[in-house]
Amino acid sequence: MKKLLAILMAAVLLLGLAACNLGSKDKEEDTDLILGAWALYAYEENGGITDFEPDDFNNGHVFIFEEDRTFIGALESDAWSGTWKRTGDTYELIEPSYGETLNARIEDDVTIFISGYGERTYVGKRSEAEPGIMTLVTDFGGEDGRKEYPVEYDDYEGDGYSVWEMAMGLSELTGLDFTLLEVSPVGGAGFIITWSPESSLFGMGDREQNEEFQFFDYDSMAWFMLDSLWQTIRKNIPAATEEDIFYAMEGGKALVLENLSPPMDFTLETPYMGSAFYFAHQDGRGDIIDDINPADIDPADVHWAGEYGSEIGKLNIVNYNGRSFRFTLDNVNDREEGVAALDPENPLEASYARFNFHFNMSDESVVVLDEDDIFYGTYISTANAVG
Repeated sequence: MKKLLAILMAAVLLLGLAACNLGSKDKEEDTDLILGAWALYAYEENGGITDFEPDDFNNGHVFIFEEDRTFIGALESDAWSGTWKRTGDTYELIEPSYGETLNARIEDDVTIFISGYGERTYVGKRSEAEPGIMTLVTDFGGEDGRKEYPVEYDDYEGDGYSVWEMAMGLSELTGLDFTLLEVSPVGGAGFIITWSPESSLFGMGDREQNEEFQFFDYDSMAWFMLDSLWQTIRKNIPAATEEDIFYAMEGGKALVLENLSPPMDFTLETPYMGSAFYFAHQDGRGDIIDDINPADIDPADVHWAGEYGSEIGKLNIVNYNGRSFRFTLDNVNDREEGVAALDPENPLEASYARFNFHFNMSDESVVVLDEDDIFYGTYISTANAVG
């Protein structure tokens, strides 16, 4: 009888240990759910979920949870770092410097909800960034002109890639020289990036371009370089939003590109916003669009007709009648001809199919963009051309 009792007690003990081990395993698997990077993309408020606006401070913010139970992250204007622990089905994120605790819960292993900061609950998803992978982004303009190149490096140390490494990667990929002089942190996740005078941004020189990245005019190459580095940084450093990157030149001065037609001045008071922004708000060349009320313009005073040239091609406009004109556009990217209609409310604007034309009265030039704001050149009237 004593032997049977001993066997039963041993069996109960083994079952208990097995249950404990199973429970520990389940708990470990549950705990592992929070590990890794989570990118915030929306907030939950009053029973609904609202996506962040492109310029929302939280857009692109990431929370990263490590196996040693530490974490870093950002909400609104505050950076968070501390320790995390699991309590039931939720996680407590303890920030010792603030003396506050955030709460997190995970649904279906793919969505995280973070609360405890104000009235909102922030929503995130697992970050697509892959450790060891740096994604280079080349940007010729518009969604169709953007391409990603994942690159894996053997010497990756697990702490993310620097802006320096991204610039070097773009140099190797394109054959253009993305050399930088300085990268200075600013704000929560921003940078002031100082371009080297030796970079291709200030002149191509004798450097050989890779076959896929051949440029026939300086303007297209310069915008490509500015946009590609800007997009690559945002891709690899999710916390860096489109308003966190500033461009400068040697001496800590605002970046001035005198070789653009005409020169472009990027002030240090305003972050770089991408070429599409400048083309949409300016005339695509750095000048503010003529400060003229379109209602005050007589179409007869706008002399569209004529021949225009640029480094990448030519534009010919005939049969201008105040309502439309016939054009022939011939450059390295495309050849198109047709009849463009003037905007009835603005005789300085005209459109045809996917092309948009803007006439600048100050120097009688025409800027051509397509429907995705891809820059097709600034064409100067041959009557005003110098040389």
